[in-house]
Amino acid sequence: ANGVEKVVRDYFNDDIDELVVNDENDYNAILELCADMGFKIGKVRLYTDEVPIFQNYYVQSQARAAFNKHVWLKSGGFLVIEQTEACVVIDVNTGKYTGKADFEKTILNTNIEAANEIAHQLRLRNLNGMIIVDFIDMQSEQNKRQLLNEVRNEIRHDKAKVVAYPLTQLGLMQITRQRINQNLGEKISDICPTCSGSGRIPSKSTLLNSIEKWLKTFRQKS
Repeated sequence: ANGVEKVVRDYFNDDIDELVVNDENDYNAILELCADMGFKIGKVRLYTDEVPIFQNYYVQSQARAAFNKHVWLKSGGFLVIEQTEACVVIDVNTGKYTGKADFEKTILNTNIEAANEIAHQLRLRNLNGMIIVDFIDMQSEQNKRQLLNEVRNEIRHDKAKVVAYPLTQLGLMQITRQRINQNLGEKISDICPTCSGSGRIPSKSTLLNSIEKWLKTFRQKS
């Protein structure tokens, strides 16, 4: 239960609507821990459905999405996230988004939406070190300040120490994020022996875990 307790201590806070667990022993341990720490036990639920918990909550599909280089925004714009040995580079694009307002307003709206998603992706993928964001160029100094304020407001929710610096003349923003653990890619993948480190492949433990979940689902359907 140590791993479960660590998750509760590190991530279970007022921002979490519900904590779902499919093991009765872990469920009871979490209830005890929540009582000791003053957390709301009403948010903890024991999962008893026949459908596997990861399948029911689309966890595996969302995990796969966390490796996509392209992240679409609701407006039609998108991010391209590239990780190198030296830093993480994020490119912001308007995509299909044309907007009904003037072009500068369209760019600002896309950049603001991108700022929200970038803050989410930093936490989701546990990206750390130096992050360079290539926002869409804006002419207005007021809009640039608004974008910086939006980024700084969003990264306040991060448990790691994150610092965002003003946009450069080229529209680049430097963000530094404290390394508190391996990023998601490092945790569940290995360096590809074929491409000499330019790409990664799923780790053995990840493949075994996927096979085990598939077998459980197959048995339930049989």
